[in-house]
Amino acid sequence: MIGAGTQTASNSAIITSRWDDAYRGIGRCNTLLAKIDTVSMDAALENRMKGEASFLRALYYTTLANYYGGVPLILDQPNPATHGDATKYAG
Repeated sequence: MIGAGTQTASNSAIITSRWDDAYRGIGRCNTLLAKIDTVSMDAALENRMKGEASFLRALYYTTLANYYGGVPLILDQPNPATHGDATKYAG
């Protein structure tokens, strides 16, 4: 559909799912960053994991910005009480 120029927001799941997929990844990165200090592990491993999660979160935001322009910046872990069905973004 993209190659033929016939895709629209309603018939192209790859376009519409990109938003949800990116924010799901952002939520997971935010959860890791919020909870990693509670886990006992080697400091070097913890720092590496924090760096990797921060990189992935930035990559997700770069992808979103390239596709949609300005997007909401969320740096807190998902909270079902304030974000609706945020559980799908946390796990």
